[in-house]
Amino acid sequence: MGFKITHSNYQNILLSILIISGAIKPFFIYYDFNIDITLVVLTLICLDIIFIVLKSNTKIRLDQNQILLLLFMALFYGWAIFSNIYSYSLNYSREKSLFMLIPILGFIYPIFIKEINLLILYKTLIYIVLPVSLWFILFRFLLYSNNDIPLFSIDKLRFYNLRREYLNLGYLIGILIFLSNRYSKKSTLVIVISTAILLGLGSRGALLFVLISLVLVYYPNIISNIHDLKIGKGLLKKVIATFIGTIFLILLFYNRIIYFVNYGLARFESIFSFGEDSSAMERIAQYKFAFEKIMTWEGCLFGYGIGSWGVFYFGDDVMGYPHNIFIESWFELGLAGLFFLTVIFFAPLSLHREKIFKVMALFALLNSMKSSSFAYDRNLFILFGLLVFIKNQPFQKKIFNNLK
Repeated sequence: MGFKITHSNYQNILLSILIISGAIKPFFIYYDFNIDITLVVLTLICLDIIFIVLKSNTKIRLDQNQILLLLFMALFYGWAIFSNIYSYSLNYSREKSLFMLIPILGFIYPIFIKEINLLILYKTLIYIVLPVSLWFILFRFLLYSNNDIPLFSIDKLRFYNLRREYLNLGYLIGILIFLSNRYSKKSTLVIVISTAILLGLGSRGALLFVLISLVLVYYPNIISNIHDLKIGKGLLKKVIATFIGTIFLILLFYNRIIYFVNYGLARFESIFSFGEDSSAMERIAQYKFAFEKIMTWEGCLFGYGIGSWGVFYFGDDVMGYPHNIFIESWFELGLAGLFFLTVIFFAPLSLHREKIFKVMALFALLNSMKSSSFAYDRNLFILFGLLVFIKNQPFQKKIFNNLK
């Protein structure tokens, strides 16, 4: 059967594009595609929500847990807005308050989706994000290499400014690994390719968090599979043939391969020389600075107001965050902000949901504890929105209300 453009599929397409829009922006920026895809999709999502709310034959039903989590989200945002009153940031605080609406919209949009279809997200990752990731690895290779590749040319100055935009791509490739086990007939091949891409991108955090999330969520299944594992002669022959073929290809194209993955491997090697890793040491410096400021009565109880991190850490009223949403919320919004955010992102993990939703949410949560900000990490909010509202069947014809 072919793909049908139903309202439900349309909604899932919007959600999928919103999830990937931040990661593919470097591609469009490089090729001067000036349309802000994120803004377009957000507009369409808002129109879709308005359309649903105004429809006379639909209503939305939420259970107690879902209502409580929506309440905590409202309290979190309300407290952030209130903190503008005492924030040390006079300008950026308003911008950050406005941008917070994007992840919150992502969190609540699954309420209005008739039926969540992760297959659409999977295909979006396969046909858009995976090729863009390969493009990124290739162009970064060309950026740092003097070797030319036929049919490819690069504006090194333009791409140089985009070279650090690998984190979002690695994040989505991690999501692809989870989804491939459910939706791909050749999941092993997809996982191998995705892992190679993570290595090529240098997304060490994404790869590490994929492994941790899989173990924490699927450990009973993993133990059971290991216990029941039987290696037949046919499987053994395939494994040996694949291993020998891989070794042959590596030896044959060693110089090319090493150029492509050099940056990525260097990133992973730095994990084992933690004290020499500038990125890790910068994180430690940020955390240390944050806790020094938090351990005062003002910082601990109330925080320094939304958007205040840049004022203290950089000495200027600019965008900044300590790359951990919980430290950020405590620093800027005090104990109340930390409490609201902790409930929002830990309570849903105890809900009875399909493991695919739990593993993606946990993966997003782990990433949020090393990168990004609660005002900009919309995928964290979206994936938790899917986790919270997946069991909700919000649309019922009012004509059936009187049936028993």
